[in-house]
Amino acid sequence: MALVLVDVDGTLIEGLHSERLFFRYLLVQRVLGLRQLIAFGAFPPRYMIHFGRQVFKKNKAYLHGLSVTAIEKAAAEFVDTLLLQRVSASLRQRLEYHAQIGDILALLTGTPEFIARPLAAHLAIPHVIATVCEQRDGCFTARPPYQHPFGAAKIAAAEELCHRLAVPLSACIAYADSIHDLPLMERVRRAVAVAPDSALRAQASRQGWEIIPA
Repeated sequence: MALVLVDVDGTLIEGLHSERLFFRYLLVQRVLGLRQLIAFGAFPPRYMIHFGRQVFKKNKAYLHGLSVTAIEKAAAEFVDTLLLQRVSASLRQRLEYHAQIGDILALLTGTPEFIARPLAAHLAIPHVIATVCEQRDGCFTARPPYQHPFGAAKIAAAEELCHRLAVPLSACIAYADSIHDLPLMERVRRAVAVAPDSALRAQASRQGWEIIPA
C-alpha cells in the first residue's frame, strides 16, 4: 500500500489552471464586483517584497468580502459543470487502478480548498491538502492564504499527511507536471511526470522517472 500524492493543475486537470477558470466563472456569474477587483489589483504591489515572483500565486484577494458559504457553493457548481470535463482520462484511470490495489489517494495542490474538495469528492479521493484562504466573520479577506502548498512548501504539507496516516514520505508516489514540484518528487519513492513542462521533462529523463505524455 502506498500514499499517492496528486497535483491538480496541469496534472489531474488539463489546460488552463482551475483557479483561473474559477475566476472567469465568477466574473461571468457577476459575483465579482469593483471591491474585489480593486483588492486583487492592490495585492501584488503590497506583498511583492514578501513573496517575490510567487506573489501572483499568493493573490486570492479577488475573494475579498465575499461569503465563504456562497463561494463554496459557487465552487461546487463550477466543478460540476465545468472542471470535471477537464479531468485527464489517462490519469483518472491510473488513480482508479491505485484505488483498486489499496493505495491511499490524496490531492496535494495549490488550488484553493473550496475547489479541491468537491473535485476530490467526485473522484473518490479521500484526502485533500490545498490552499486555505484567510477568512473572518464568515467572509474571505484580501490577505495572503493561511496555507499554500506550492513548490518546497508541498514537502511539509505531505509530511504532515504522512504522519497522520503513518506512511513515510519515502514510500509515497507523486504525480506532478511542473518543475516547481521537483523538491517533493525527489523525496518520494516513485515520481511520475504528467504532461511535464520542459524543465521537469528533462529532469525526469535524467532520473529515469515515468513520463505520461499530454
